Amino acid sequence: MLNAKSERRVSRRVFADEDAVLLFDERHQNAKLRDLSASGARLVTPVRPEIGKEVIFYADAFGRFDGKVARHAPFGVGIEIIADAKQAQRIMERLRTYGGSVQQSGSLPQGFDARRILMETLALSGRIAGSRATWSETFWEVAMQCRSRGWIVTSPINAEFDMIELTAKGRRTIGV
Repeated sequence: MLNAKSERRVSRRVFADEDAVLLFDERHQNAKLRDLSASGARLVTPVRPEIGKEVIFYADAFGRFDGKVARHAPFGVGIEIIADAKQAQRIMERLRTYGGSVQQSGSLPQGFDARRILMETLALSGRIAGSRATWSETFWEVAMQCRSRGWIVTSPINAEFDMIELTAKGRRTIGV
């Protein structure tokens, strides 16, 4: 569930899994674009420029963006995109095209993996506890796929609840 603090964007967000390059202070840093809207982006990167720092980032599927670091996240940065109205309109058109392919096909874009979503959520939150009765069948299937690869561990809390945690192998798999 999103609240006002976790959902800061003023425009539609598209989740992505795209290679990106973050440029600042004459440095080039490889990154992963995790989501994008006309007003902001989230990049996973080991380097976090200071808040307020002007940056440029490139993402293959979307192009070049000017922005400034708006916040630090556990595994990267939130970037406020600096764009005039015409540029923002072009960004929204690209997002519709990218997001539309998801809606039309009924599946996630290539490279966008439910297992990665689960593992990144675990990396951010530490662990998840819940009841199999309340988790969807799909969620549990994805969790079992991750467990079979050694990316997560599950342990019973009691007869009704289980705990899911990310393993070191899972962290390496998603690059954190």
